[in-house]
Amino acid sequence: MTGGLGGVMEAAGRGAKEKGGMVVGIIPNEDMSYANPYCDIIIPTGIGFARNFITAYSADAAIVVGGGAGTFIEACVAYQKGKPIVALTGTGGTADKIADTFLDDRKTVKVISASSPKDAVDQALDHATNGKKGVKSSSSPQASIDHLLHVSTRQGQLPPLHGGLLAFLLDAGL
Repeated sequence: MTGGLGGVMEAAGRGAKEKGGMVVGIIPNEDMSYANPYCDIIIPTGIGFARNFITAYSADAAIVVGGGAGTFIEACVAYQKGKPIVALTGTGGTADKIADTFLDDRKTVKVISASSPKDAVDQALDHATNGKKGVKSSSSPQASIDHLLHVSTRQGQLPPLHGGLLAFLLDAGL
């Protein structure tokens, strides 16, 4: 599940499709034509950046790749809900700024640092499927893994992307 547009969101959709997964895109527009071509289910919210709340609330874990203010907002929403957040370091922007930190003095969730896309996915799965910090435990971790949305990579390298947040919806039976 992603924000359904381009950049990281499109790469996540491409990766999910290559692994046989289903892609849910929650887009800020009313017009479904804005969604990237990898979205199987398009949710055209028409509420602009407020859709970031829907994306973050719907996730069991989040992976932050690069990103700017919108990505930071999504990370903050996930943080306030006590959801695991993994920041892929070396991608710049929000990810590098928030890795290995708490986002405020409440110390709700420490943002986990990952050095590779595989490490980020493994960390997100571990925290989400094991019920760590505010996340429901999945009744079928293997089914969750089979449908995981992740960044498509070649030889462990990220493609050039704009920032974004990849959200994982593990208990929806997708």
